[in-house]
Amino acid sequence: MGCLDHLFHPKSFFGVTSLRNGALILALVEFIFTFLGFFGIGDITSGGLSAFVSLICCVLGVYGIIKNKPKYVFFYYVYVICCAIVALIFFIFSFLSFDTSYIIINFLYFIISLYNWRVVSAYYHQMKSAREEAAVLAATEAATKF
Repeated sequence: MGCLDHLFHPKSFFGVTSLRNGALILALVEFIFTFLGFFGIGDITSGGLSAFVSLICCVLGVYGIIKNKPKYVFFYYVYVICCAIVALIFFIFSFLSFDTSYIIINFLYFIISLYNWRVVSAYYHQMKSAREEAAVLAATEAATKF
């Protein structure tokens, strides 16, 4: 159960660094690969409108993580959820091919997308709760001054 618990409720990024650094690494890597694909240097399928949306979400995510602003991280959070849903759809449809290697690749893609979603989700909720606690603390301090 330990492995599944770390997959669904991560406390750190691969047990190496904080959730903040993990979410930042994920957003930066996603941005770099999408940027390369957008200009035709990388994968052909990473072009067009989907690459443009991905670039915007990654930039907003990086900005929100660096500046500690949850409203910008939310855009990247929604994007990562959409990627996980697409990965699940690819995994389900891979069974129609009856190709074992295609099924394994799509399964790994789904597991990686699921982990990315959980890391970004955990960091987003951690950041929101920290901001709410800070707001409550500030309101309490303001109320006790009078």
